[in-house]
Amino acid sequence: MYKGPLEVNTLEIQLLDDVTINKIAAGEVIERPASALKELLENSSDSGASRIEVSFEEGGKSLIKVVDNGYGIKPDELKLAITRHATSKIKSIDDLFKLQTLGFRGEALASLGAVSRLTLSSCLKGANKGAQIFVDGGKLNHEVPAAANEGTQVEVKDLFYNVPARRKFLKSTSGETFAIKKVFKNFAIAHPQIHLVLKQDQKVILNYPPQDFFTRCCQVLEVKKQDAYYVNVSQEQMQLEAMLVHPNLNLPTQQGIYIFVQSRPVQDKLIQQAIYEGYRNLVMEHQYPQAVINLKLDPALVDVNTHPAKLQVKFQSPSLIFKFIQQNIKAGFEKELKQQVNPVKLFEENKTQKHIEQTNFPTEAITQYNQKSFNSQQSFLSLNELENIRTQTEPISETQIKTWSSLQVIGQFANTYIVAQSQKGLVLIDQHAAHERVLFERLKSKSKIETQANLIEELIELSPDKIESLLHEGVQKELENLGFNYHQRGPETLLLDSKPSFLSDVGMQPLFERLAGEVLEASSHAVVEDLINNIWASMSCHGAIRAGKVLSNQEMQSLLVQMEESSFSSFCPHGRPVSVLLSKYDLEKLFKRIV
Repeated sequence: MYKGPLEVNTLEIQLLDDVTINKIAAGEVIERPASALKELLENSSDSGASRIEVSFEEGGKSLIKVVDNGYGIKPDELKLAITRHATSKIKSIDDLFKLQTLGFRGEALASLGAVSRLTLSSCLKGANKGAQIFVDGGKLNHEVPAAANEGTQVEVKDLFYNVPARRKFLKSTSGETFAIKKVFKNFAIAHPQIHLVLKQDQKVILNYPPQDFFTRCCQVLEVKKQDAYYVNVSQEQMQLEAMLVHPNLNLPTQQGIYIFVQSRPVQDKLIQQAIYEGYRNLVMEHQYPQAVINLKLDPALVDVNTHPAKLQVKFQSPSLIFKFIQQNIKAGFEKELKQQVNPVKLFEENKTQKHIEQTNFPTEAITQYNQKSFNSQQSFLSLNELENIRTQTEPISETQIKTWSSLQVIGQFANTYIVAQSQKGLVLIDQHAAHERVLFERLKSKSKIETQANLIEELIELSPDKIESLLHEGVQKELENLGFNYHQRGPETLLLDSKPSFLSDVGMQPLFERLAGEVLEASSHAVVEDLINNIWASMSCHGAIRAGKVLSNQEMQSLLVQMEESSFSSFCPHGRPVSVLLSKYDLEKLFKRIV
């Protein structure tokens, strides 16, 4: 039962003891077992380790052990390593703004020692012996010689055993295990050159040998290389290295998005929004792409010390960063996906499955059965006719399956889907979605948008803050490029002089209300582009061939040819897939030829 605030017995100012200070510092840096592991992994990386092995038990609550083969720590410096504000990574305040290592905070080991039973063992490379110290609740127990295993071993037992309030709020073992695996995977992506092993209850659950960046990303995200694309671009003082998963493999959550700045994992809404914009019109609403983004900048352009756990950063030029990431993601897909047939696959092929041998029934028995069962009036194809169809629909050569026009139209199903074939199997194409993309890309490719001057005054009434947002130089210039010309008439009024001709029937008041609201509220740096993309997508949807419309073979083939003119033709502007592949493997699986 709540008894009200505690009585204050004294108002005297006092210096806190070191144990209390370290516990407070631990609260800033060590929130849970996963954050403890993050600090230890970063220290191991900065020590030059090429192999790191992590063991944990009970979600890290009872044990976290990190063993590396790095440079090690001198025996006479072990005590300093567990002292607050002791570090080998910076020497002056200026070093904070040009950090090349992952960490500098002296509190990491000191904080861990304050809230656990810590054992620190280390041996320098080439040394005959090492040293080991024990820390219990912030108190140094003793120091002893240790075996000459080159590198460092940190063992953290009973985390928060002496801070019961903090331990009580830890999640379940499964919840803490999930967080540990997330930290481990983040680190694995950021350091593909390091061999990393993760053990849970002495059993190896993740093992990542040294790899290149792209291979490591595919391994961690469990994605096949053929379903992902590698991007590596540089511009002035910025470099973007990324692994982009095919938009067909999106997820219902954001778990497949990994963001790094200076090879350290961060939680950054700006970069996250740039990723969404890069995937715009390729992923459906309420679905999320899978991608790994590693942004490297001149250290002077980014502050990595805005968050106690270094999970957030601050950019000197946010707009520049946003456009750099968004445009290069889009350009990567433009290069890889343009004019390609990328249908959604019905099943993933499993090479371990067995084919059932075809049973050879006697031809005579089948012929007799057919003669008894069907009369001559029924409409069935003869064997010669079937052979003619087989010849006409012979799969096209491997060199001709990369473009839409190379698909061979067979017909139309339900007056909605074009049925075609390629070397890989049957391809079903949503005629409405396909035509949507064609119209959408034509609208986007217009070098100049036709405008229509208003013959009658059209006033937009908005609050002063919204008026101000739309008069911002960057926003107004972008709107002018899209055909909107306006100026301020009063404190709460804009006079619209002209607008895009294709919006002649669209009400401007709600459109400008929405636009101004998004400029004020959203962190997006592409608000105007978002809005106009939605308008184009809506126009394309209304103008496209409708489901249920009968198309001739010539019209269907013509649509396929037009799709080759369109970027990202495998997706409609709303992110829905345009086509589905029914491969030979799929058919054999459906007919139980494969088990």
